[in-house]
Amino acid sequence: MGILTSTFNCQNNSKTLWLKYYKLPNGKTVCPECYYLYKNTEEIK
Repeated sequence: MGILTSTFNCQNNSKTLWLKYYKLPNGKTVCPECYYLYKNTEEIK
């Protein structure tokens, strides 16, 4: 098929990410779960 040539791994929990991932300000590539966790903890600070 060749639709996607590469995958990403979440740098927090090592989940394989195909289409949906986020980049944190510190450069980490994370899954949506870790991203929302990060956003929630940033809002609390």
